[in-house]
Amino acid sequence: MRVPKAVLPLSALLLLFCLPVSAQRGGGSGMIQVVTIRGRVVDGDTGSSVLDARISLVGMAGGASNGSQSYMGSDFVFENIPTGLYEIVIEATGYQTLRQPMQTSSAMSSYITIPMRKIRAPRDVPAGKTVSSRLLQLPAPAREAYQNGISELYDKHDPEKSLPFFQKTLKLAPSFYEANYELGMAYQTLKRAPEALAAFREADKASAGKFAPAEIALASMLSEQQNYTGAEAAARHGLESEPKSATAHYELARALLGQGKTAEAETEAKASLEQSRDLPQNYLVLAAVSANRGETVDAIQDLDEYLKVVPSGPMSDSVRTLRDTLSKQAPQAKEGASASATPPAKP
Repeated sequence: MRVPKAVLPLSALLLLFCLPVSAQRGGGSGMIQVVTIRGRVVDGDTGSSVLDARISLVGMAGGASNGSQSYMGSDFVFENIPTGLYEIVIEATGYQTLRQPMQTSSAMSSYITIPMRKIRAPRDVPAGKTVSSRLLQLPAPAREAYQNGISELYDKHDPEKSLPFFQKTLKLAPSFYEANYELGMAYQTLKRAPEALAAFREADKASAGKFAPAEIALASMLSEQQNYTGAEAAARHGLESEPKSATAHYELARALLGQGKTAEAETEAKASLEQSRDLPQNYLVLAAVSANRGETVDAIQDLDEYLKVVPSGPMSDSVRTLRDTLSKQAPQAKEGASASATPPAKP
């Protein structure tokens, strides 16, 4: 069945929600509009500030890197951000990691409030116990250095000062791969991508591929660099260690979509949603898949599901506008499908 031509441009636009910012930036000499984004990270239950939030705003595949910034604390201000597609990533002790696609534009709200959900019954409890047991087995100086590094990175929000502590831990206990992982997190916060990648890879190697957080972090960074094949491999390794990891399934879906493997991306996005409904960007992956098949009605339903979960998030207005635009074109898609299915009249 031939897809009505009017649907195709919107299909391509939908795909951009899950593909790199660089894919939509031309090489012309036109001026790039920049915006300032202010907001606060709060507890989703109480509305109180999450004081130890670690916030990063990055191009979804490394694009617009000159506008990428990170911040630590509850209140944040991202300045001089080129308009385009980003992902805001927020982590905080005791809360579920939030990965939220965001389309920056002059029309978006200048102040946003982002709620975080507390970890209720984490699936990674066994892994957490393993980490605690491994930590207790470290020599006292190595354990102290590691705990000081954690304090500097997450409590004092000073990733630069955390580096020597993690490095000392690894010098005293080279097999303690958790320190490599945290070293990668510190480098990533500092926007030192090569060092972060190396640290995550070393954590993966030292754990014999059995420490899923490092593999998932590696997959995310590789997708940001548009290395989708590498991201796919890393995400698959992460799933071998944690087959029920919603984040690993999402990262695999994102990597597959970047390679144009839409059917597989759809499967992984659905698998992610089966494990957790707290990664609503999966609905955008599904919407992109549906739209690029010319299945406009299904794409609209996927966007509706996203808006049910994120009715007032930083990207919700953009998704709602796109949903309305697709709704106007849905009758055209149906008419095109009917016309292609109806045989021509006999002379």
